[in-house]
Amino acid sequence: MMDLIYLNDRFQYDTIKECLKKEFPNAQIEDASDDVHEYRFSITMPDEKRDEYNKFVLKTGLVIFSFAYQVGHIKGKIDSDAESYLKNLFESKKGGS
Repeated sequence: MMDLIYLNDRFQYDTIKECLKKEFPNAQIEDASDDVHEYRFSITMPDEKRDEYNKFVLKTGLVIFSFAYQVGHIKGKIDSDAESYLKNLFESKKGGS
């Protein structure tokens, strides 16, 4: 799996890049900046890490910088997780009333 992370400044770029390196030490993280997108990097890792990565970017709020999320590659998974969470929440409320 591969994602592009788009950031606003050097501080975000350096901080988030280090955070991802720490969380996913075997991932390949490379600068992907160009003349149009100055603070951008790619992150690549085995497909079997996709769920772990998706949970991490959701939990930390990095989804707002994630190209994969923005274009909806993981949207179906997020919708499914949210639907499941809400269903369980409502069922637990019904049982407890």
